[in-house]
Amino acid sequence: MATKKGEKHILDVLEKLIDISQNSQLDFDKMKDSKSLLNYCCKTLDINNIQAIFFALIVNFGSDESTTTTELAQHLGCRHIRVMRNLKEIEGLVEKGYIATTRPGCYRVPSYVINDLKENQRYVPKSKSGLTIRQLLSELDNIISLREDDEIDFESFYAELSRLMEANRHLHFADKILSIVQEDQKTWLPMLVYLCTEYIFYNNDLSLYDINEIYDKHSSKLVKHYLMLSFSPLQSKKIIENTFSDGFANRESYKLTETAKNELLKELDIKVIEDKNPNRLQHELIAEKKLFYNPKEELRVKQLSEILEQENFNKIIKNLESNNLRKGFTCLFYGAPGTGKTETVYQTARKTKRDIIQINIANIKSMWVGESEKNIKKFFDSYRTTVSKSEVAPILLFNEADAIITKRQAGAERAIDKMENSLQNIILQEMENLNGILIATSNLVENMDKAFERRFLYKIKFEKPETNIKEKIWKSMLPSATEEQIAQIAKQYDFSGGQIENIARKITINNVLTNSTNIDQTILEQFCEDEFLDLRKNKKNVGF
Repeated sequence: MATKKGEKHILDVLEKLIDISQNSQLDFDKMKDSKSLLNYCCKTLDINNIQAIFFALIVNFGSDESTTTTELAQHLGCRHIRVMRNLKEIEGLVEKGYIATTRPGCYRVPSYVINDLKENQRYVPKSKSGLTIRQLLSELDNIISLREDDEIDFESFYAELSRLMEANRHLHFADKILSIVQEDQKTWLPMLVYLCTEYIFYNNDLSLYDINEIYDKHSSKLVKHYLMLSFSPLQSKKIIENTFSDGFANRESYKLTETAKNELLKELDIKVIEDKNPNRLQHELIAEKKLFYNPKEELRVKQLSEILEQENFNKIIKNLESNNLRKGFTCLFYGAPGTGKTETVYQTARKTKRDIIQINIANIKSMWVGESEKNIKKFFDSYRTTVSKSEVAPILLFNEADAIITKRQAGAERAIDKMENSLQNIILQEMENLNGILIATSNLVENMDKAFERRFLYKIKFEKPETNIKEKIWKSMLPSATEEQIAQIAKQYDFSGGQIENIARKITINNVLTNSTNIDQTILEQFCEDEFLDLRKNKKNVGF
């Protein structure tokens, strides 16, 4: 909001109050020409004279640093006890939301208050009752962020947290949580709300370190003591449980139980699936990445994404079933390393909102005869169960599947060869009866068994990028490079996208170390030459 001609700006008034109040000992008779300034400030912000002086001084330190009562006394030229006698006035500013307590005797102005002051406006707290579930969760996440950044102390954090939850008891989420923690709300409400928001927004669990971030020193020690002894009401009511690592409970990490997720989060469109598979990657967690393809690949990948869109996929499956055709969807991505096969699976999953379950052949194989076969059957059984419980079927990913789709050994006699053949036969049978989506990636298909080749419905070959595509990849990864540099390097070196990314990362690291934003051509070419040992055989000479 622009200031009208002749109108005072609140920041100008606060700045003058800072000058006038210096060494005043908070004696208004010593503050010459302060009456009109104080009247304007008090009327604009709805505060009293003493609050106006304190507010001006705390604003002067900005939103990044805290102001101590000692610093206030030093500016005013008075004993610290005089400021302490007026702490009630400072607390009044806290109640209005103008300042926040970061720790006892330390205060700061929140950034949103500073922003309103810049616009010559008074900060007016918004009503936080009658919120929707998503609005409430957003507010909770904001408050938690303030606490994690040490912008408010635990007392202020808890007070705001409990006010928000009480003001929105019309929501099942708020009402249920408050009923769970009612016996000791101050101890357990912060932890349970934090755990819920971390799960919803970031799919994170809670560690003992997180507890230190939320609580003050005394409360943190108490909470950790109860948790480690399994005495907390959240544990006894089956709301939280330990996470697991390598089959053992991790006593320093906690998560919501499946029952708690279903009960507390029923207002949200979150389908909680009983899935203990640690290899499952949720599509929401896949970072968006721009990929560049040669024309033929681009067309095939686009078609695949359209097929896997849920609405299209459902129609396709229905038609396959009505025609008594197998409904399992299998696809093979093959080609040179670094051409984007695996990343294409990730980006396709993100775009079509499908989770990824990755099968690790090394974990499946066992030294014990017969165990590997049991492991692979168990994995496919688990995948079938997951698909049956999912509205959107996840993608089963066989990454770098070369070790499993090779030709079977004829007349195998060694136990290891027999086991490999047995594994392949099981996988072939599972692909035949698949209900879901399987995508395999391979660098080498020359030795692929014909039986596997037949069972892949779609096969997409990924080749090294053409020169114009390489230019796009270079530009996306090194935006500060000149057009001349990009044109030269794309023509000079026959790199895959993965190799270009490696070089771009090294350039970025080098620029950080040299505090530079430009790209040195000599260094760029040196990194290119270092990328692979037989580079000179693949490099094309460029004349000038």
